[in-house]
Order: sequence, then structure tokens, then C-alpha cells
Amino acid sequence: NATTGAFSGTVPNTAAGLSIKVTATDLGGASSSETFSVLTPAAAPVLAAQTANQTWNSGQAVNFTLASNTFTDPQKETLTYTASQANGTALPAWLKFNGTTDTFSGTTPATAASLSLRVTATDTSGLSISEAFTATIAAAASQLTQAISSLTSGSGSGSSTLTQLASVSSPTLASPVH
Repeated sequence: NATTGAFSGTVPNTAAGLSIKVTATDLGGASSSETFSVLTPAAAPVLAAQTANQTWNSGQAVNFTLASNTFTDPQKETLTYTASQANGTALPAWLKFNGTTDTFSGTTPATAASLSLRVTATDTSGLSISEAFTATIAAAASQLTQAISSLTSGSGSGSSTLTQLASVSSPTLASPVH
């Protein structure tokens, strides 16, 4: 505002900084200028699509890729990704995370468990955001396999056992790869 000398407006997300030149001119036509810089703060990345909790079968290979729209950056800065357990400790030895492809891979342990995972996206300005989700390692259907073996070997109560175990022990399938 030339009358008040005040600047106002909204800095776009893509601005990294501004160089402003102010010129004052008197009634005689003489003028003087000053140039100054204004730094605009960067905004942190945003969690755009929360990753759903996962169910992985015990003793099975895992190959899970985060959705490409999980994180975004308001300034369109490049994001780098890291993963850990939600409490900050390293991933278990059987689970790897590739920050270039945003993919978890490995072979789950043979025992049922629950794992809280955290993925962090960091932009080139050093600002970051994290999301957490749970990966449940479902018990293998070994009881069902044993019941089928009993049934095929001629056990008289195998049919009843098989029906009961199938309704109780059926593991949930993992989400498809995004």
C-alpha cells in the first residue's frame, strides 16, 4: 500500500524467498531505493492418505508398497522415506524397508505377533511428518492342515473338527499391493 507503506498478501507455497525493491520519489522527482529480502517459511509434508492396518500370514513373504499418494509436499519438494517401529526402534531383522520404492519386504516369523510401524517422509527443507499403522502377523493355519490330514486318513470325527477349525482359524488375507 503506497499510502501506508504496508505490505500484505499470501505467499504462495512455491515461493522460496522474495527480493523486494522499494523506491521513494519526492515531489521534485528525486528518488531513492532500497532492496531487501523476505524469507518464506517452508511447510512440512502432509499425510494425504493414511495406510490401512495390514495382516500378514506367518512364515510368508511380505511385499507391501505404500500408496504413491500417502504423503505430499506443499512446495512439491522431493520426499525421502524411512521406516521404523512406532516406538522409534529399528525394524525387526526379518523386515526391510526400501525408501526409494517405499516397499516393505521380508519373510514373517512363524509365530503370531503384532507390529506397530512408523513411516516418516522428510522434504528437502528438512521438515517431516510420520504415519503409524499396525501389521498383524496371523498364525498359520496348521490346525486346519492337521484336521484335513485326519479327515483323509479316515478319522470318524474329522468332518466336525474341520468345520469348527475352518470357521475359527481362517486367516485374514493381506491387502493387495498398492
